[in-house]
Amino acid sequence: MEQLNPIVNIVAFTMGVAWASGINLYAAMVMLGLLGATGNMDLPSGLQILANPVIIGAAGFMYVLEFIADKMPGVDTTWDTLHTFIRIPAGALLAAGAVGDVNPVVALAAAIAGTALHHPWVFIILLLGFILLMIWLLPKLWQGIRKLFGFIGRLWGHGKGSQPMHQDP
Repeated sequence: MEQLNPIVNIVAFTMGVAWASGINLYAAMVMLGLLGATGNMDLPSGLQILANPVIIGAAGFMYVLEFIADKMPGVDTTWDTLHTFIRIPAGALLAAGAVGDVNPVVALAAAIAGTALHHPWVFIILLLGFILLMIWLLPKLWQGIRKLFGFIGRLWGHGKGSQPMHQDP
């Protein structure tokens, strides 16, 4: 049972890093970097680069940009769409760095290139499929949200055909 503890720790850390980067990649990078730089956490060798002050600063800057972009309609959607294709490989790279030694140059090249260079037609087909799925799905989601709010409004007496709860004298 003692032999499983290191494996369980690595798996838990790997999954946690990948999950956190899916929620907010830059916040995860800043926190891991700060924890490693202050000595509050021993980062695996593949993630020790995150403790570099330049990396912490760059990730912090990107976090602030993401925070601001999140407050602007249109910019938020564009940012999230682009980062959908960034978060997944970045989370995979962070998880890989948590498990073993990854050359930072190779990791950066993999993050930049992804599968788009190795299989560009697959990437384009998947991208077009994603866009078509969103074109088909978003109106349905919007219609469902409108029905839900209409139902809630009718429950509270604010829908069509409802009577006011009180009359003004």
